[in-house]
Amino acid sequence: MTNPAAIAGAAEWRRKVKTGEIEAPWVRKRREKKTQNEQGALIFGDYTERIKKAKEELAALEKHKAYAAKSIALTGASLLRHEEISAAAKPIEESSGVYFLVSCGEVVYVGQSVQVMNRVQEHRALKTFDSVAYIPCKPEMLNKLESLYIHILRPKTNGKMPDQSMNAPIKLMELFG
Repeated sequence: MTNPAAIAGAAEWRRKVKTGEIEAPWVRKRREKKTQNEQGALIFGDYTERIKKAKEELAALEKHKAYAAKSIALTGASLLRHEEISAAAKPIEESSGVYFLVSCGEVVYVGQSVQVMNRVQEHRALKTFDSVAYIPCKPEMLNKLESLYIHILRPKTNGKMPDQSMNAPIKLMELFG
Protein backbone atom coordinates (compact mmCIF):
# COMPACT_ATOMS: atom_id res chain seq x y z
CA MET A 1 0.00 0.00 0.00
CA THR A 2 1.27 3.42 -0.95
CA ASN A 3 1.68 6.03 1.75
CA PRO A 4 -0.06 9.27 0.70
CA ALA A 5 2.38 11.33 2.78
CA ALA A 6 5.32 9.75 0.95
CA ILE A 7 3.71 10.49 -2.42
CA ALA A 8 3.06 14.11 -1.40
CA GLY A 9 6.64 14.42 -0.10
CA ALA A 10 8.06 13.02 -3.34
CA ALA A 11 5.95 15.41 -5.40
CA GLU A 12 7.15 18.33 -3.27
CA TRP A 13 10.75 17.17 -3.61
CA ARG A 14 10.44 16.92 -7.45
CA ARG A 15 8.92 20.42 -7.54
CA LYS A 16 11.85 21.84 -5.51
CA VAL A 17 14.39 20.10 -7.78
CA LYS A 18 12.67 21.49 -10.90
CA THR A 19 12.57 25.03 -9.52
CA GLY A 20 16.17 24.84 -8.35
CA GLU A 21 15.39 25.23 -4.67
CA ILE A 22 17.30 22.03 -3.96
CA GLU A 23 19.78 19.99 -5.94
CA ALA A 24 19.32 16.29 -6.60
CA PRO A 25 22.22 14.21 -5.23
CA TRP A 26 23.11 12.77 -8.64
CA VAL A 27 23.12 16.29 -10.17
CA ARG A 28 25.42 17.53 -7.39
CA LYS A 29 27.78 14.55 -7.93
CA ARG A 30 27.82 15.18 -11.70
CA ARG A 31 28.56 18.90 -11.15
CA GLU A 32 31.34 18.16 -8.64
CA LYS A 33 32.93 15.60 -10.98
CA LYS A 34 32.77 18.07 -13.87
CA THR A 35 34.46 20.74 -11.71
CA GLN A 36 37.19 18.29 -10.69
CA ASN A 37 37.74 17.31 -14.33
CA GLU A 38 37.96 20.95 -15.40
CA GLN A 39 40.48 21.71 -12.64
CA GLY A 40 42.50 18.65 -13.59
CA ALA A 41 42.43 19.68 -17.24
CA LEU A 42 43.68 23.15 -16.32
CA ILE A 43 46.57 21.74 -14.30
CA PHE A 44 47.34 19.07 -16.90
CA GLY A 45 47.04 21.64 -19.69
CA ASP A 46 49.55 23.90 -17.94
CA TYR A 47 52.05 21.05 -17.71
CA THR A 48 51.37 20.10 -21.32
CA GLU A 49 52.28 23.63 -22.43
CA ARG A 50 55.41 23.61 -20.25
CA ILE A 51 56.51 20.26 -21.66
CA LYS A 52 55.88 21.45 -25.22
CA LYS A 53 57.89 24.63 -24.63
CA ALA A 54 60.73 22.69 -22.96
CA LYS A 55 60.89 20.31 -25.94
CA GLU A 56 61.04 23.26 -28.36
CA GLU A 57 63.84 24.87 -26.32
CA LEU A 58 65.75 21.58 -26.23
CA ALA A 59 65.42 21.19 -30.01
CA ALA A 60 66.67 24.76 -30.50
CA LEU A 61 69.66 24.11 -28.22
CA GLU A 62 70.50 20.88 -30.05
CA LYS A 63 70.35 22.74 -33.38
CA HIS A 64 72.56 25.52 -31.98
CA LYS A 65 75.02 22.93 -30.65
CA ALA A 66 75.37 21.46 -34.14
CA TYR A 67 75.89 24.90 -35.69
CA ALA A 68 78.37 25.84 -32.95
CA ALA A 69 80.42 22.71 -33.69
CA LYS A 70 80.47 23.61 -37.41
CA SER A 71 81.46 27.17 -36.54
CA ILE A 72 84.36 25.97 -34.38
CA ALA A 73 85.55 23.73 -37.21
CA LEU A 74 85.33 26.58 -39.72
CA THR A 75 86.47 29.58 -37.69
CA GLY A 76 87.86 28.36 -34.39
CA ALA A 77 85.10 30.20 -32.54
CA SER A 78 81.70 29.09 -31.33
CA LEU A 79 78.50 30.84 -32.31
CA LEU A 80 76.70 32.88 -29.68
CA ARG A 81 72.99 32.36 -29.00
CA HIS A 82 70.46 35.18 -29.36
CA GLU A 83 70.33 35.56 -25.59
CA GLU A 84 74.11 35.89 -25.30
CA ILE A 85 74.30 38.46 -28.08
CA SER A 86 71.40 40.44 -26.63
CA ALA A 87 72.92 40.40 -23.15
CA ALA A 88 76.23 41.74 -24.49
CA ALA A 89 74.67 44.36 -26.79
CA LYS A 90 74.87 47.99 -25.84
CA PRO A 91 72.79 50.86 -27.16
CA ILE A 92 74.70 52.82 -29.80
CA GLU A 93 74.47 55.94 -27.66
CA GLU A 94 76.37 54.17 -24.86
CA SER A 95 79.23 52.86 -27.04
CA SER A 96 81.98 54.93 -25.52
CA GLY A 97 85.48 53.93 -26.53
CA VAL A 98 88.61 54.28 -28.61
CA TYR A 99 88.18 53.23 -32.24
CA PHE A 100 90.59 52.25 -34.97
CA LEU A 101 90.05 52.82 -38.68
CA VAL A 102 91.88 50.11 -40.62
CA SER A 103 92.84 50.03 -44.29
CA CYS A 104 94.45 46.96 -45.88
CA GLY A 105 95.35 45.56 -42.45
CA GLU A 106 96.99 48.78 -41.21
CA VAL A 107 95.59 51.10 -38.53
CA VAL A 108 95.35 54.44 -40.34
CA TYR A 109 93.50 56.44 -37.67
CA VAL A 110 92.82 56.26 -33.94
CA GLY A 111 89.97 58.24 -32.42
CA GLN A 112 87.70 58.38 -29.43
CA SER A 113 84.04 59.06 -28.90
CA VAL A 114 81.23 58.63 -26.42
CA GLN A 115 79.19 57.48 -29.45
CA VAL A 116 81.65 55.36 -31.41
CA MET A 117 79.27 54.11 -34.11
CA ASN A 118 78.03 57.61 -34.92
CA ARG A 119 81.57 58.97 -35.06
CA VAL A 120 82.77 56.20 -37.38
CA GLN A 121 79.88 56.96 -39.75
CA GLU A 122 81.04 60.60 -39.89
CA HIS A 123 84.53 59.44 -40.93
CA ARG A 124 83.20 57.43 -43.90
CA ALA A 125 82.93 60.56 -46.06
CA LEU A 126 86.34 61.94 -45.04
CA LYS A 127 88.75 59.03 -44.63
CA THR A 128 89.62 55.87 -46.53
CA PHE A 129 89.30 52.64 -44.51
CA ASP A 130 87.85 49.18 -45.01
CA SER A 131 87.25 48.01 -41.45
CA VAL A 132 86.82 49.25 -37.90
CA ALA A 133 87.67 48.01 -34.42
CA TYR A 134 87.03 49.60 -31.09
CA ILE A 135 87.80 49.11 -27.43
CA PRO A 136 85.00 50.01 -25.01
CA CYS A 137 86.22 52.53 -22.48
CA LYS A 138 84.70 54.73 -19.80
CA PRO A 139 84.42 58.36 -20.95
CA GLU A 140 86.80 59.61 -18.24
CA MET A 141 89.57 57.35 -19.61
CA LEU A 142 89.17 58.18 -23.32
CA ASN A 143 91.94 60.80 -23.55
CA LYS A 144 94.52 58.54 -21.90
CA LEU A 145 93.69 55.41 -23.90
CA GLU A 146 93.44 57.24 -27.21
CA SER A 147 96.73 59.05 -26.58
CA LEU A 148 98.52 55.80 -25.74
CA TYR A 149 97.39 54.19 -28.98
CA ILE A 150 98.20 57.24 -31.09
CA HIS A 151 101.74 57.45 -29.67
CA ILE A 152 102.37 53.69 -29.95
CA LEU A 153 100.73 52.98 -33.35
CA ARG A 154 101.54 56.35 -34.96
CA PRO A 155 98.68 56.10 -37.54
CA LYS A 156 99.41 58.09 -40.69
CA THR A 157 96.15 60.09 -40.79
CA ASN A 158 96.10 61.28 -37.15
CA GLY A 159 98.45 64.12 -37.96
CA LYS A 160 101.59 65.45 -36.36
CA MET A 161 102.51 68.48 -34.34
CA PRO A 162 105.11 70.99 -35.68
CA ASP A 163 107.80 69.15 -33.65
CA GLN A 164 106.81 65.92 -35.50
CA SER A 165 105.29 64.36 -32.36
CA MET A 166 101.89 62.74 -32.78
CA ASN A 167 98.82 64.93 -32.38
CA ALA A 168 97.12 63.32 -29.35
CA PRO A 169 95.07 64.71 -26.46
CA ILE A 170 97.92 64.01 -24.01
CA LYS A 171 101.62 64.19 -24.87
CA LEU A 172 103.63 61.02 -24.43
CA MET A 173 105.90 62.54 -21.76
CA GLU A 174 102.83 63.57 -19.74
CA LEU A 175 101.44 60.01 -19.91
CA PHE A 176 104.64 58.38 -18.65
CA GLY A 177 105.97 61.45 -16.91
